[in-house]
Amino acid sequence: MGTGAITQYVDVAQLVLYLFWIFFAGLVYYLARENHREGYPMETDIPGGPKVGGWPVPSPKTYLLADGREVSVPDLKPDPHVFSAEPAHQYIGAPLVPVGDPMFAAVGPGAYARRRDEPDLDYEGHPRIVPMREMPKFDVASASTDPRGLPVVGADGVVGATVADIWIDHSENIVRYLEIEAPSPNGPRRALLPITFARVHRDRVAVKSVLGHQLDGARAAPAELRDAARGREDRCLLWRRHAVCDAGPPGAAAVSFAMEHEDEPVYGLPEVPPAGEHVIWQGSPDWKALAIRAFHVRKLVVYFALMLVLRATVTLADGGTALQALRDVALLMPLPLTGWRWCWRWLRLSARSTVYTLTNRRVVMRIGIVLTLSFNLPFRCIAAADMARAAARHRRHRAGLAGQDRIAYLQLWPHARPWHLRKPQPMLRCVPEPDAVAQLLAAQWSQLNGMAAPAGAAAAQPPAASPLPETALAAH
Repeated sequence: MGTGAITQYVDVAQLVLYLFWIFFAGLVYYLARENHREGYPMETDIPGGPKVGGWPVPSPKTYLLADGREVSVPDLKPDPHVFSAEPAHQYIGAPLVPVGDPMFAAVGPGAYARRRDEPDLDYEGHPRIVPMREMPKFDVASASTDPRGLPVVGADGVVGATVADIWIDHSENIVRYLEIEAPSPNGPRRALLPITFARVHRDRVAVKSVLGHQLDGARAAPAELRDAARGREDRCLLWRRHAVCDAGPPGAAAVSFAMEHEDEPVYGLPEVPPAGEHVIWQGSPDWKALAIRAFHVRKLVVYFALMLVLRATVTLADGGTALQALRDVALLMPLPLTGWRWCWRWLRLSARSTVYTLTNRRVVMRIGIVLTLSFNLPFRCIAAADMARAAARHRRHRAGLAGQDRIAYLQLWPHARPWHLRKPQPMLRCVPEPDAVAQLLAAQWSQLNGMAAPAGAAAAQPPAASPLPETALAAH
């Protein structure tokens, strides 16, 4: 027998390999058993339905916690919590549908993790999260906006509450909640709004997870807020779970659309209009007309078609067969399809992210897909305005104004008048109701400047073919 051999058929290396296999199998069993220490046995959502035992389930083990409490797991007692939901179908694992008010159903988008109703303490045994009124040594940094006293605005732009105080985690020196006060039929009610669901602006606190009229759903009474001050803040959270999908009948689509430009205090405007200014008209380009007028998709289709025809012609001229020509065209086809797809996505996003706003003092253009830009064009800075439409009976209108500002052509495109590179002119492309917009523009300009808007020079120009009207604004 050789070195290390025990018998003719068994040696040390073989025994070590067997021992490793036994150890590895035991390790897998141990990890699987400890993984089933919590959450098993599982109960189905059908009353009287089968249970999942989760073998192997370990025997209960008692843990001594830092606060002196003892916890034994697994706890084989049934969960006494009752959910305000019912299965959408009768099969096991069917999704739960909220019953009653979905904002309080605790399932679906409004689900949350239930934890023990005990204070979250710091290393000294004191509550970690407390209102700033009980921490006189803490204050808001001078460079930041103090939200106390600011109105709370919901996703629909409606003011529903006011910030009363700030709750801080003094162990980490960060803000956790905003204590808000909302009116109710039984008097003012207070609740805690997580700071992660709010955005603090200079003049308001914006909340995109609920609507403005839902802010009065705060269920926290003053006695509960006193408990929260001792560290039991969970019971006072606004709605306790911010179910975006259940915030209103339109669902998450309306809320997510509002969140695209959540920094805007007023839709389409970079700031709240000053006193005396109000919005008269708002609109966006029609993406189909924008595709023809700005992105020239028809010319793009003709260009790619000529490329394919040229490729087939070259193949046939070189003596190739019709089948070879079709093969070469098929190999080249991904190029025009990719270009068409990116062009289509670009124009759709461009039309979606653009908002034209006409107030009684200015024209505001919010443009840009990734980096949003807002251009304020006061009526006093507009030198000319033209309107072009498809039919020959329509005219262009121009009003001469004074101004010295210039905007780069590349910053404006596709919202710039074509071929005006040296003096770029902002352009309201493919807007609906062109006659009404032109009349409003002329009327507001005349009212602000105290004179009639001239249009004689524009009437002599031939109209351009356009699926939808466009208005060009020039400054000089």
